[in-house]
Amino acid sequence: MNMIKERFMKFIRNKVYSALLSASEKFELFDEEDLRFWKEYRILRKHVKRGKINYILKWKGREYRLPINHFEMPVFFHKYGIDQLPSAIVTRVEGKDFIDGGAFIGDSALVLSELKPRRIYAFEPTYENFLLLKETICLNRLSNVVPVKMALGTGKGKVSLFPYASASFVSSIYGQHEGEEVEMTSVDEFVKENKLEVGVIKLDVEGSESNVIVGAKETIKIYRPVLIVSLYHKGQDFFEIPRIVKELVPEYKLRFLNLNREHPTFERILLSYVG
Repeated sequence: MNMIKERFMKFIRNKVYSALLSASEKFELFDEEDLRFWKEYRILRKHVKRGKINYILKWKGREYRLPINHFEMPVFFHKYGIDQLPSAIVTRVEGKDFIDGGAFIGDSALVLSELKPRRIYAFEPTYENFLLLKETICLNRLSNVVPVKMALGTGKGKVSLFPYASASFVSSIYGQHEGEEVEMTSVDEFVKENKLEVGVIKLDVEGSESNVIVGAKETIKIYRPVLIVSLYHKGQDFFEIPRIVKELVPEYKLRFLNLNREHPTFERILLSYVG
């Protein structure tokens, strides 16, 4: 508990420094542990090589291929925190269905596939990213990854999406001519329609995480999946999302992880599991 409090307070402090200061000293935002991770990140990046039609990362006995050079540390170094799951939880989710919300170009699906799911349903609503997602699936021969060109939210409908590479987001500000109109569904609707048995839900959907969780309430209560949820897009998410998760399933254990030691406030996630 003290470690969780310490990491949370560090995040809040860094938010304040970043907001108030145009330039902060390195020691104010990063500690020795952060700087050690910087060195290890540089080692990983040196392992990225350019192939004839793709980029290749060979790291710790595994090979990952992407159509563009976009090997992010939260995904390929920290693996979205799944390497911190207890072995019993890893065994429990094997052979289950996974929901990958905000699949981007398929990088997260590459890592999630290491948990040996039955299927990964990779939701990516933007046109360009979806094409790259399908290319990643082919490059890595991911036969169990199902690309789904839809946004996730509280229910079915259409939403306006502002395309912005890995940070594309749903917004009512942008109209049809400025954004991209996409189909939306909820996790609960999709799970019922496809008769899934859900073992993991990963969400990195640029500020829509709380809405997606609201649309996944029944799935969470029934299957108690591992939850990997980005918290840093909106300040209130740090307080609201853990509260919602605990109200749905009081037995959830909550872990607050920092998956980007190069930035003082990015890539904070909630890792939750029962057991």
